[in-house]
Amino acid sequence: MILFLKAGSAFQTVIQRQGDFEDLFAKAMNLNNNQHQTFDITQGHWPDPRRSPRGVVIMGSHHMVTENLPWMEEAALRLRQLVAEAIPVLGICFGHQLLARAFGGIVNNNPKGLEIGTVDIQMTPAAAPDPLFGILPAQFKANVTHLQSVLKLPKNATRLAASGADDCQAFRVGASAWGAQFHPEFDDEVMSLYIEGRKPELEEAGLDTEALQSGVAQVPSSAQILVQFAKICGVDNSS
Repeated sequence: MILFLKAGSAFQTVIQRQGDFEDLFAKAMNLNNNQHQTFDITQGHWPDPRRSPRGVVIMGSHHMVTENLPWMEEAALRLRQLVAEAIPVLGICFGHQLLARAFGGIVNNNPKGLEIGTVDIQMTPAAAPDPLFGILPAQFKANVTHLQSVLKLPKNATRLAASGADDCQAFRVGASAWGAQFHPEFDDEVMSLYIEGRKPELEEAGLDTEALQSGVAQVPSSAQILVQFAKICGVDNSS
């Protein structure tokens, strides 16, 4: 069983078309209903700590890590416990930032500004032998939407990827815990809906939303890490 820790919901337009974050992940990871379970941690819903899952995904959110809400502090504590137990963990966007902060990293607004759309991701040399990110090509496209970033990695963390606007698009801490700033669960339709949903904010920031929309592309490579993560967790998603 892979546990999805829900830190918020997607835009309503996304939910209407493809479902909420947990639905996007289950589809991208090729999991059936018996292979995953969702806990809304914003509402104080947590998995039983006495039962060890195969793996844990902490998903994206419209919240900011710097809000320091009580449930975020609880999540950081539980992430440290999971990593200490060597249970595979994958943090995506907000989850990526919270994982970094849980281990002493620094998260705040990206000095380069808001990053959104389909962007080029470059792997670092350290990614080549990594059991999760090592399956990806040296450069690939991924969908992103975020204002805050990991500005300083935790001690002993390994940086795995970067983009032109973010020096830390992915990292590993411990033997089997990873963070990815990009959204491997987003296809081109979801990315377009996010650009539309944030249009007023983007235009206020001086971004060309039409150009962003025209740049949205299919990103099959980035989604591979979700399938690979399920394999690392020992979950059969081959059907």
